[in-house]
Amino acid sequence: MPEEGMSKPDAPSSSWWKDALITFGCLLLVLGFLFRESFEPEKVVFANDAPLGAIQAHAEDKKYGWSFWQDLNWVGGEIPSAMPNFTKFFFEACLYVGGENGAVLFAKWYQPISLVLLGFCAWLFFRSLRFRQPVCLLGGLAAALNGDFFTYACWGLPSVALGAAAAFLAMAGVVNALRESGLRMVAWVVLGGVGLGQGVMESFDVGGIFSLYVALFAIFAALNREKNIFGVQVKKGVGFVVVLALSAALMAGHALSNLMGTEGKAAVQQQEQLSSQDKWNFATQWSLPKTETLRVAVPGLFGYRLDSGEGARYWGSVGQSPNWRPGMGGLDRHSGYGVYAGMLVLLVCLWALGQAFRREKSIFNSLDRRWVIFLFVLIIISVFFAWGRHAFFYSLLHPLPFFSSIRNPIKFMHPASLFLVILFAYGLEGMARAYMEQQKNKADDFVGWIKNWFGGLKQWDLRWCQVMSGLLVASVLVWVFYAAVQSDLNRYLEETLKIGSDSKSIAQFSLKMLGVSVCMLFIAVTTMTLFMSGVCS
Repeated sequence: MPEEGMSKPDAPSSSWWKDALITFGCLLLVLGFLFRESFEPEKVVFANDAPLGAIQAHAEDKKYGWSFWQDLNWVGGEIPSAMPNFTKFFFEACLYVGGENGAVLFAKWYQPISLVLLGFCAWLFFRSLRFRQPVCLLGGLAAALNGDFFTYACWGLPSVALGAAAAFLAMAGVVNALRESGLRMVAWVVLGGVGLGQGVMESFDVGGIFSLYVALFAIFAALNREKNIFGVQVKKGVGFVVVLALSAALMAGHALSNLMGTEGKAAVQQQEQLSSQDKWNFATQWSLPKTETLRVAVPGLFGYRLDSGEGARYWGSVGQSPNWRPGMGGLDRHSGYGVYAGMLVLLVCLWALGQAFRREKSIFNSLDRRWVIFLFVLIIISVFFAWGRHAFFYSLLHPLPFFSSIRNPIKFMHPASLFLVILFAYGLEGMARAYMEQQKNKADDFVGWIKNWFGGLKQWDLRWCQVMSGLLVASVLVWVFYAAVQSDLNRYLEETLKIGSDSKSIAQFSLKMLGVSVCMLFIAVTTMTLFMSGVCS
């Protein structure tokens, strides 16, 4: 972190604009390929909350004031109008370029462009940490392709990705401010607050959650210094938070007043009519079940969307009505998004965490070790809160101001995903320092190269190879066990959950996705082993 952290003060050495163009180009290529069907004239990206008809209906709607009536569901309701944010800018740009087809152009490219922006903002943050360019690039790609942000965008809610992008910008402002003094320091924090305000305008309560995490980040960044005068650093951290909050409030003032006059007022009126238990049930309906936390590593273990075919239909319990039973009223389940982080991301995060607990023997210095542990703690706390009604942690948070007015604890997986990406980048930077700066293994043939590498393994690297081998063996054994209980799973789906005739194909698909994840773990282990061997040095 800043110049006192792991990276050298003069890094990165390459020109920032060249690196920025390379990063932007890579993001465009990757997202353009994944959303290539948007190039077909008759197709737009699915959007659950804002289908093309709703976009087209309001494309030329300029007669309403601060809000308008959205009649997408039932008789509709009053919601906030357009705000001076990225979404409004991109929408107007699409109308300008596309003319009468502007709404169609927006429906085609809003999601991929939002993910490109997320990846680029993540790159800016890692650049501010002075990580080397390959690490910054891979970190940006990891953010843009993170299963949480990506699937929310594909569900039609790229606002989550834009909220995460704003959080990256705000944290970059804090990091740069720590290298400055006086007005330049204040200017960087103000810029970070402006970015944070954009996030609030884009993602509302999710932006508010990100803002709280950014505040924790700012305080810890001020405290985690080599020359730490506790009282002075606490004041600086609190000052950062105050300036961030004021700047964000100024930027998002339109959104805040807008929300209070529309959705905030409606939420208060609705809450007044409910008992305390009903309020709790309403607020926590979209909680992440503990077992479904495995979806972070195995994306299709519980299926994907409800409309997926070939056994991929979701069969978990996210969105389930309280005390629901088959044959009763209420919602049995509802999911259109995932929380997959990526097997390589998780493996590198585990490597970084292991290094952080090595103390003086670690590749990380004391400041970076504290950062890695701090990030890990934020991830764990976020997952605990995301469990919602399935654990007691969220009940401690729910009565507090702000949290009592929002719902869906699963939203805490957004900051968990964001900090997983940051921890991944820290791990990559540590691995680059540990393995890219060593002398390349010299041998005449591949077998000799392997022998030389294994013979020269240090104690930590040997133990880490044993850990990776253990993970592979354990994952294969888990797959074998899961295959052995397929008949029990099929019976559970058919008799308990009343899935019906699809139960067998759903059970088979779940086993298949676990097998795919085992293969991905093997690829990740192989990739990390090759990297450790010095093939990239």
